Amino acid sequence: AGKGFGQGKHHYDYINAFQKLGFAAFLAESFHPQFQRECIDRGMPAIAYPEIPSRVNSGDLFELDLRTGRGYILNRAVPISVEPAPQVFLSILAAGGLKPYTLQKLATRSRT
Repeated sequence: AGKGFGQGKHHYDYINAFQKLGFAAFLAESFHPQFQRECIDRGMPAIAYPEIPSRVNSGDLFELDLRTGRGYILNRAVPISVEPAPQVFLSILAAGGLKPYTLQKLATRSRT
């Protein structure tokens, strides 16, 4: 996707629909900050990759390590690099979204 992906009215249903279709993440040149946050809150990575216009072709498949920011365009064996995700984002994504993450944190605190 291009610049400012997710601008305008936000619908959580769109993010959920892409997840149900099997999308693992959104990759765009840039994101509207609120949309990017909504994606992470729902356990869906939204990764900014400013080099999309010059490096990505329609139909390309990606493998990306969010911890390191390194990956590949698999069908062409082209390396890519993005900003590594902050640890708190990784924790929210690993929990499946903000709600499960928060519930896990509250459960951990109530046991101590």
